[in-house]
Amino acid sequence: MKKYYLHNGQARIGPFDMADLKEHQVTESTPVWFDGQQEWIPAGQVGELQPLFEVPTAKNAAMAEEALHDKNIIGRRLISILNVIILVLAAACIFLLWQQQNRKNAEAHLKEAQEEEKARVRASISSYVTASHSEYNYSATSGISGLDITVLNSTAYLLDNVRVAINYLTANGKIWKTVYLDFNNMQPFSRMALAAPNSDSGVSVQHKIVSVTSTALGLP
Repeated sequence: MKKYYLHNGQARIGPFDMADLKEHQVTESTPVWFDGQQEWIPAGQVGELQPLFEVPTAKNAAMAEEALHDKNIIGRRLISILNVIILVLAAACIFLLWQQQNRKNAEAHLKEAQEEEKARVRASISSYVTASHSEYNYSATSGISGLDITVLNSTAYLLDNVRVAINYLTANGKIWKTVYLDFNNMQPFSRMALAAPNSDSGVSVQHKIVSVTSTALGLP
């Protein structure tokens, strides 16, 4: 590829190819020299450099203007599309945040309702957890036998332990002895029966729930 030198009035600069010359604002009177040339000549006299001085025709100008117009339209469309995408993303983020907050509020309300329900049950635990005894056998010689104690869990919570005290009473109503039955791991809405130990003394019995333990209910 041919290389050209330019003279700026003080010194020679170059070499340049055609692409370089376009960036140096070469005019028809700019002195140029290239290999094989005896002396400096105006650039306008070099046939290969004529494309540098061509004035765009009206058609070319119109095409350039049309191309610029199309670029502007495309640019505006791209901006519009980007704006729509940004708005959609912003709306999606707002919706997700709103949904997350609603879920947190719902969970908080549910937890609060559950704690209120637990407090209500704890306050009336004696109404929800009850005990009863079966008919039993009494003999003046052998005492009391065949006694069963049944505990009913009417709550919706697991009861870790229900302790029942059984008092064996003498004829004058005094307590001869007390034994305890432990009802463990009572499922919600369930009943459990245990056999009480036989007693060689006593004419009657009394029973009473003395403690209820439930981690689920918050009863230590």
